[in-house]
Amino acid sequence: MKLWKLTAPHTISLEQSEPTSLTEQNNIKIRIEQVLLGKYDLALYNGVAKGKYPVVLGKNAVGVVSETLNEHESPFQKMNRVVVEPFIPCGQCPQCLEGSFTKCANLLELGYNEDGMLRDFVDLPEGCCHKIPDILSDEKALFVPYVAFCLNILDSLDIPKGTHVAVFSSSKIGIIASQLLKYYQCVPIFVSNDEEALKAAKELGIFYAFNTETDDVKHEVLVATGGRLCDKVIYFANSLYSIKDVLDCCAFNASICIGGYNTVAGNFPITKITQKHLNISGIYNGCGNYPSAINLVATNKVNVENLIEKTISFDNLDQELQSLESTDLGYKSLLVKVD
Repeated sequence: MKLWKLTAPHTISLEQSEPTSLTEQNNIKIRIEQVLLGKYDLALYNGVAKGKYPVVLGKNAVGVVSETLNEHESPFQKMNRVVVEPFIPCGQCPQCLEGSFTKCANLLELGYNEDGMLRDFVDLPEGCCHKIPDILSDEKALFVPYVAFCLNILDSLDIPKGTHVAVFSSSKIGIIASQLLKYYQCVPIFVSNDEEALKAAKELGIFYAFNTETDDVKHEVLVATGGRLCDKVIYFANSLYSIKDVLDCCAFNASICIGGYNTVAGNFPITKITQKHLNISGIYNGCGNYPSAINLVATNKVNVENLIEKTISFDNLDQELQSLESTDLGYKSLLVKVD
């Protein structure tokens, strides 16, 4: 087996390892076909985000089933195409025992605190794999984890139809969340500092799309909501602007969901939160919503076309990562084809 191992910031090497055997826990072997690298993978590579070293990068991957521990009992057969769910609940903490796997206290995350997908073969629990329907391409299936993540965010906010929802994001995830809001008959207000992402959002029918660099966002939100501001707000933690601007767009007693990772240091304005009586929740993963996400992507309810910046070969990964700027892979991702 071969894999790319990140041993320190900007230090990644191609390694060979002996073939592994399946176990009761890791009871399915997947041959990885494609891996999608995004903003957080690049932050780990650059040392901006703090993860463990050494680690194999890569959370989002698709592949084919190579082997199962018990082929007579497994729901999978050889050559089934699958998308990998990169979060593995421990199954033993109080949250898992109650069935709340999304809130697992000891969640393993592939590509962060557990080796990820930049390899040719990986052994996983069967619960981490989801079959890809024939109508769904591998390239589109790579975005299923993003859609599942956004679905968990929407579920946490319990948003009534017709509600104006501000979505603050510096990456592609904001476009995906805005499309989901539109599909569920809400009114997304997409706010970003990436003009290319804002243009793409408008082309996808997101009517309200504002630039933090050039627009008076609070004023624009006031106009869009008829002076009410937003009762529901989504803020992606990797956004490259102050959360104070986000809170300015919140109505009193609003609910905010903070999603994902924060790789940018900054102060959290406690006073403004308490003065506005804001309710804050956090979502970190898409556990539990993969089947719905697959259906939404397969039926084009969420359009993920044109979200891939470049396709590279597995063997050239180190050279490609060295050529990237720290601000790359925001709106678009890097597709790695595993030979």
